[in-house]
Amino acid sequence: MAGIRDEIQRRGVSRLCHFTPIANLPSIFGRGGVHSVVQARELEISLRRMDAGRWDGQLGHVSLSVQFPNAFLMRRYGHVPIPGRLTERWEPTAVLEIEPNSVDWTNALFSPVNAATASGEYLGASAAHFRSLFARAVPNPSCPPRQQHHPPSCPTDLQAEVMIPGGVPVEAIRRVFVERELDEQDVRAMRLPVPVTRWPAIFYPDRLSASIRRGEPPTPP
Repeated sequence: MAGIRDEIQRRGVSRLCHFTPIANLPSIFGRGGVHSVVQARELEISLRRMDAGRWDGQLGHVSLSVQFPNAFLMRRYGHVPIPGRLTERWEPTAVLEIEPNSVDWTNALFSPVNAATASGEYLGASAAHFRSLFARAVPNPSCPPRQQHHPPSCPTDLQAEVMIPGGVPVEAIRRVFVERELDEQDVRAMRLPVPVTRWPAIFYPDRLSASIRRGEPPTPP
């Protein structure tokens, strides 16, 4: 979709993000990329799913975010510890950096908030729906209105989603981000064909969201 690509270029969007359990990385790089639930079933690929409910209903799509990962969902599914409940971390997670110009935007879906909100009510397929990710106000009462210093490349809500049908080819994955030194060691031992970088700042939602709203988003190491 030309309108989507034009908007990405105009806003200076440099990456898409997809988070996944580190345990899935060998399969992702060995079986051709990030597959939707439907596609993985057809190919008989066994993956560890973080969101078993998928209230958005789009099992044929892969969920991505724009510029930064949806760290709120990473926390919900147990990657980062919740304050006061530090023992509940259970799933070491990686963030895949994806080249926006290397995915097929045909039939992509967009939501300015978490796609599961109201069972997918805010999902849409047009360029206007993509632009809604950057609206001044979005239908998430926990997300403050967008201010003038909000980076143009970043959606108003950190939980905004882009959903790509089928999957994301392995050729579109540029880098793997991890949080901890232990995670970096584990992923490097997999000998993946892309660089592995520690970037703790993108794994903690409250700090990440606040830094974006201040106009001071973190930059990769």
